[in-house]
Amino acid sequence: MNGRVFFYAVLLCSGLAYADLGAEIKQQQEIEARLQSELKEQKKSSIKAYQDICDFANASSLNRDEQIKRLAAANEIWDIFIEKTCEAEVLESIGTRAEYTSTLQCMVNKYKEKESFFSSLF
Repeated sequence: MNGRVFFYAVLLCSGLAYADLGAEIKQQQEIEARLQSELKEQKKSSIKAYQDICDFANASSLNRDEQIKRLAAANEIWDIFIEKTCEAEVLESIGTRAEYTSTLQCMVNKYKEKESFFSSLF
């Protein structure tokens, strides 16, 4: 009798743990979907800030070609910087369910910084 009670208790606990895991995974997927949407919008904002400063530089008659060249190089370097920095910032979560979420959050923050950088050049 004690064996059966123990067996049912283990089954019940494992079922509850599985249900909690399912809820956790669903919540994480919702967070990731929100972050993906936020990242998409933040990328658009940083592109707009880059385009605005390029338009401003294009209107200039002083060193226009050099300004555009340097802005294009900075834009490209920012994207590489974001990718590499976010790879490094999530080192503690490699191989966990949180790795992708942490990467998305990092990228959102870094694209905000990129937008601020280009906006500050006016």
